[in-house]
Amino acid sequence: KGERTVGVLTKLDLMDQGTDARDILEGRVYPLNHGYVGVVNRSQRDIEKNKPMKAAIQFEKEFLQTHPAYSHLASKQGSLYLSRRLNTILEDHIRSCMPSISVLVKSKLREAQAELNQYGDEEGQTEQQQRAIVLNAITRFCQDFGEYMQGRSRHKDQAILYGPARMRHIFTVEFRQSVQTLDSRHALTDEDIHTVRRNAVGVHADLFVPNAAFETLVKQLILQLEEPAAVCVRTVSEELKQLLRDVLETSKEICRFEELKDRVWKECMTLLSERTRASGEFVQNLINMEVAYINTDNPEFEKIRTGVYRLMAAHHSQTPGKEDGPGTPLATSNSSSFKNEKGGSREGTVHVFVRDQWKSHFVRVADKKMELFVNKTDANPIRTVQLEGCSIKESEESKYHVIDVSLPRRGFFSSADNVQLGCSSAEEAGTWGNIIRREISGAAESQEEGLYAHHEPSAKADPGRGVVDSVRVSLDKMSIERDPAPYRRTTLMPPVKVTSLSDREVLEANVLRQLLEHYFRIVRAAILDAVPKAIMLMMVNSMQDNLQERLMQAIYLSEDDDAFLSLTRESEEVRRRRSEAKQKVACLRTAINVMREL
Repeated sequence: KGERTVGVLTKLDLMDQGTDARDILEGRVYPLNHGYVGVVNRSQRDIEKNKPMKAAIQFEKEFLQTHPAYSHLASKQGSLYLSRRLNTILEDHIRSCMPSISVLVKSKLREAQAELNQYGDEEGQTEQQQRAIVLNAITRFCQDFGEYMQGRSRHKDQAILYGPARMRHIFTVEFRQSVQTLDSRHALTDEDIHTVRRNAVGVHADLFVPNAAFETLVKQLILQLEEPAAVCVRTVSEELKQLLRDVLETSKEICRFEELKDRVWKECMTLLSERTRASGEFVQNLINMEVAYINTDNPEFEKIRTGVYRLMAAHHSQTPGKEDGPGTPLATSNSSSFKNEKGGSREGTVHVFVRDQWKSHFVRVADKKMELFVNKTDANPIRTVQLEGCSIKESEESKYHVIDVSLPRRGFFSSADNVQLGCSSAEEAGTWGNIIRREISGAAESQEEGLYAHHEPSAKADPGRGVVDSVRVSLDKMSIERDPAPYRRTTLMPPVKVTSLSDREVLEANVLRQLLEHYFRIVRAAILDAVPKAIMLMMVNSMQDNLQERLMQAIYLSEDDDAFLSLTRESEEVRRRRSEAKQKVACLRTAINVMREL
């Protein structure tokens, strides 16, 4: 831009006669903002003869004043004018840049002062000074830890959850997911239920589900919660450990003294270990409490149990061998949309999940395959699913009770992995689920279809009717023949295997499974709520409340004078850095004073 550019023409006295640099000096050849200045230099002979600068400047002045081309410019030419002109330009530039320079220097001074403050004052020489240093370091460390726990300190990496936010994620996401994945259907097989139920009955017949079998099985389910709860305790403990490490590393007062830093870290880990152990024992006792007393009088479980027992009583009151006609429909809320034909096929209208949305289709299940039609009147299905080798599971969404049929991979280019059917009620879902299971396993059809068509409990009389209906439909569709569970024997005699189950045994075993699922769901919800509260009480809040007291008792109150001298001894590196920071602060303060004078 040429804001500070000055043109200088040297050796004007050496130009040939008849030539001059007037046009250049007047800016007509190449103009500059600050113009041009011509000077006369000493010759080599003048330098060899040590001609004084004063005499050289006087010769330059006479030359410019007497030369016809430069006489009118003589006042703005020469070495003296050039020096004054350069100083003026430099001063003007400094004044224009002074505000930004001042801001920069002050910023550097603040950084240097902060660095000096980080290293603190010189080591205390007296016992009182040493104790004051340790007390101040412990107090500041505990305050910083409290700030972190309140979420008011910014972590160096804002892209990840940290501290209290990470703990909340552990409680609400990780722990919840690990507990909700526990399922009684996978933990207890049909063989387990049959064996425990029969062992509980012994040689006697039981009119209802035996309590001993129910308690034995439900305790096995509850004990599954131990591992997720223990993992939750360990994970929160590790997060607290990382938080303490970060607070300690950023503590300016403690990092000055290596021995004090080691002592504080040791006491923090000791306290955290104690709180983690206490939290683990507390959480274990919560699970032991659930195992110690199976509260079947729980209001949420009572309505389910009452309805199920009423259904079993209705079953036992029926005349043996009595069957409804082939045209008798199931007593379900969706009986108009579902039909069992005498020839063995089963068909009805149900929702199918296609291309990320639910669509109504007509479905027919027969001969180990499931056919999907757009309309009932269609001659050909839009899709045929071979049920051999498939697996099935049921779940519940906000709108439908979903039956998920997982297909085996029958080829490298197979595209469909599953088929999802959506039913409007648990009863309908149970009916379809049992039908598909029978086709998958190849079992014979139930001989007592429509068994409870005339014994459906009233919805007003039984608040748990939806669950009871699901139990009833699933039991109606089950085969009498089952794979037996062997009795475990302690003698050398060969084990006895049951080759078939009666209708009553099938009913009682499946009712027992439903009761187990609902009671386990109640316990699981209680544990999901209680474990985070226990960890916060016994570990997190306890660490925050007792940390300063623990450090004071272990370090400040228990040490003698020699120990304090050792705790407050700085390393050579800290001393060197403090000296450099002091020098930097002094230089910057001097620069600020100089700028103020300008």
